[in-house]
Amino acid sequence: MELFIIVFAVFGAIGFLSIITALTILFSSFGKNVSSIKTNDPIPAVSETQFLTNVSTASGGSTFRFEESSCVVLKENQQYQEQLFSDINEATESISIMTYIWSYDDSSEEMFSLLKSAVDRGVTVRLILDAHGSSINNKQIAQLESAGIAVIKFRPFALGKLTLYYARTHRRAYIFDGQTAYFGGSAISKRWFKNTLPDDFTYIDIMYRVTGEAVKPIASAFGEIWSTYASDLAQNLYYEAPGVQLPANAFALNHIPRNDVHPLTSALWYACAAARKEIFIVTPYFVPGEALTHILCQQARNGVAIIIITQGTNESRYVRYAARSYYDELLAAGATIYEHKRPHLHTKVLVIDNHFSVVGSANFDIRSQRINHELVIGVQSRQFAEQNRHLETAYSADLKAITTESRSQEPFYKKIIERLAHLVSEQF
Repeated sequence: MELFIIVFAVFGAIGFLSIITALTILFSSFGKNVSSIKTNDPIPAVSETQFLTNVSTASGGSTFRFEESSCVVLKENQQYQEQLFSDINEATESISIMTYIWSYDDSSEEMFSLLKSAVDRGVTVRLILDAHGSSINNKQIAQLESAGIAVIKFRPFALGKLTLYYARTHRRAYIFDGQTAYFGGSAISKRWFKNTLPDDFTYIDIMYRVTGEAVKPIASAFGEIWSTYASDLAQNLYYEAPGVQLPANAFALNHIPRNDVHPLTSALWYACAAARKEIFIVTPYFVPGEALTHILCQQARNGVAIIIITQGTNESRYVRYAARSYYDELLAAGATIYEHKRPHLHTKVLVIDNHFSVVGSANFDIRSQRINHELVIGVQSRQFAEQNRHLETAYSADLKAITTESRSQEPFYKKIIERLAHLVSEQF
């Protein structure tokens, strides 16, 4: 009997260790993340044409013309809702919407009604909903489909596809009649639509509405996923405008990380490495990883102003612990860090030297770099950069500066939790 217990205990321990090892390999960051990046050639300034070519080719992106006059920056939730609903009502040919979060609430009910009306007037409506981020259930999807709306749930839970379920599409891509499109960080929920809700419930975010050539990469971000998971290839998502094409001043990255290939990391690193004066970051989840932390610290020590605005409170305390595990190194190098005191800051903006902006769905975190499907667009434009750089002023009343002194006054046990969170920060 004792021998049986010993054998049972040994095999039980081996089984337990096997499970822990498997989980560590699948879900930890050990050995997976890019720890360092370098280039042996001089990096052009962000205002130069060669910079745009370099950052695009280094990350596998595509270049195009972004007209600042054809872009509307939707910074207010009510403005975002009203403009989106107006475009749905005015669509005559097609509506294609992909989003990570689509919450089932009174706002989405109103939107469903508008989409059904669009189908009734002959508009083709396609929806891609992330199976993890969206709360629309199968019964509600069946109702949409019965109304003539084509719906895909991206990677629903399925045995045998657990690693696929883990990697989500975090993109936002709305396209109307092949001529108007939206991208950014906002989603479909009353928490993004309503300004009348309590401050601790609404998201603070940005969405960009564009026309012209900027529609093309957004249509591509939708089209590649639709054409992979639907039974039909999506057509006529973008119509090329006639006339002379102006030189490219932007690049788009439809980011799909693959094992040890991390295009977004390369793009963000190169943009930060090109900075001469300032790197301005607004992100809800600041978990940059080693390569980006290294270049930010290096640039700070070289005299480049590093300004980071991130959440002070969020849905998960572990996200905050993981983020704070990077603070001390950055502060020691000379970076300026602010935490937003209101919950649910969700804006995602990177501005380099007040001339180059990287905006879209990606957070400045490891998960966006290594796991999620993202859509980001980088624009060479002082005018567009100033619109994004103004966020520091817009958020100033709600910002709390984090300093070396304030960090030294925090309880020691929190530092231990931060280091532990750092080890698995990829999950946040």
